[in-house]
Amino acid sequence: MKTSVLKKLALAAFVAGATAFAPLAAAIDVRGDFEYDISLKDSDAAIGDDPEGSSSQTSGRVRIIVSHTETRGDNFVTGYVQANQGFNQSATTDDAWIQFGSSRWDLKIGRFEAFNLFPGGKDTFVSMMGVVGDVAGDTVTTSVTGYQANALRGRQQNGLAFNFNLSSALSFELGTVWGDRNPGDAAVGDTATMFNGWRPVLTWSQGPFSVSAGLEIIDNEPEMTDANGNLVTPKETAIDQLDGLGLTASAELAGGSLNFNYATADITTAGFAAASMHSEEERTRTSIGVNYTLGPWGVGMRMDEDELNKTGDATCMDVPATMTTAAVPCANDDTVFYAAYTVPILRTGANATFAYSQSDAQSGLRVRFNYAF
Repeated sequence: MKTSVLKKLALAAFVAGATAFAPLAAAIDVRGDFEYDISLKDSDAAIGDDPEGSSSQTSGRVRIIVSHTETRGDNFVTGYVQANQGFNQSATTDDAWIQFGSSRWDLKIGRFEAFNLFPGGKDTFVSMMGVVGDVAGDTVTTSVTGYQANALRGRQQNGLAFNFNLSSALSFELGTVWGDRNPGDAAVGDTATMFNGWRPVLTWSQGPFSVSAGLEIIDNEPEMTDANGNLVTPKETAIDQLDGLGLTASAELAGGSLNFNYATADITTAGFAAASMHSEEERTRTSIGVNYTLGPWGVGMRMDEDELNKTGDATCMDVPATMTTAAVPCANDDTVFYAAYTVPILRTGANATFAYSQSDAQSGLRVRFNYAF
């Protein structure tokens, strides 16, 4: 008899707890997706150990997103976590942030991505590889990254962004990254991993048109020296100073979205003790892009340039003397064209995207399978 009463009390407590938790559980948004890529590349020069310059790669991940928003009149608070589990890799967290404010202003704190000043459209696969020169009949290539105004965009450890709606058409975002990006890393030293920067962005939008302009400003103060007494910046960034500008304009055209992007930056990096590095390098990196997305398909083009300025201790060569030289090319540039098309799988929430990329010295194909749940 006593056991029966205890069971009834336990059942009643469980029902009461579940009933009390039900409204909160219903408000929590839990979603995710599964993604798997099969990529093929072909380069004018060798990739890894393959003399033909071709390679294949598979990769994937499972993503889980948990978020919740609570409102009180015009005010709100949102919490957001995005966790990834890569295949044969450890789990990572892309985003983890809290945001609060109103329809006029808000503040976001944590790990997140700020405003995108260089939207790539349907950039499922963009493979960059530029041609430096031709030495003894062999093509010398190099990876060219350019600059897409994303050095401070986010997903750093300590991020903060203040958003303010100046009017119905004009908004302002001030983002910043600060603090020790890799605390406790004995190989670098806590005092050498400071990463400080500011990222103001102003956006005007009216109907189908929008224009955004932003700056990225990094000013690190390295506090660690190498064996030769040279100051060393954080190994995660290798950036001492950066002054960047990003411009993007978009318009709705024929049912699709058209984007124009431009970004350029002057970057100063402090090198390490390795013989192939200079004590200081000054670079100018620039990217120009245009892309169009309509329904399941999209096309795009991006031009990147990386120029090493001949100042201070920095030296460079127009064409490396050998394929294995440590000399730094004075200027690299590359142009890539890319396209992608998505088709549904068995009329479900799953789809497959077929993407193609062609740069100056490399072409590639990628098939991406995605299932959202």
